Amino acid sequence: SFETQHQRPQSSLLPVHTHTTPSTENLSTHLIMGGALPDTKPNLNQGRLQKYFMWFKDIYSTLLLIFCTVIVTATIFDSNTKVADSSHPVVAYVVLWLVLIWLSMVEGGQASLVGLPPIDMNLYKESHPTSHKIMNVVNQGDNLDRY
Repeated sequence: SFETQHQRPQSSLLPVHTHTTPSTENLSTHLIMGGALPDTKPNLNQGRLQKYFMWFKDIYSTLLLIFCTVIVTATIFDSNTKVADSSHPVVAYVVLWLVLIWLSMVEGGQASLVGLPPIDMNLYKESHPTSHKIMNVVNQGDNLDRY
């Protein structure tokens, strides 16, 4: 059963989650405890105003991202940046995207390092051995706090 598969040691800081189907209120606890995602059917109780606001927010943020990308790209190709001015604009453009990709990987890694400690490491020992090895080092002493 779910309860026996996901038991945690008594020394854990978080309580053991024993529900098999999480409600909206305890979804974050369920995910922290290593549970699978629940059925992702739309919430029928969600108000229309909230639904339209979410759509507006998603579309608005996507448009802002596109706008900023166009502005930065135009600035680079007009040689209005130091890197584009001192070298070819294509070099500045490639460097920009390489740095952004690197930054996204670093941020994703940091989110994983912060999110995985409360989860029982035996749950992903065989399915994700590299993550398990990394978390063995991270969980020793105050490594995560120093990071």
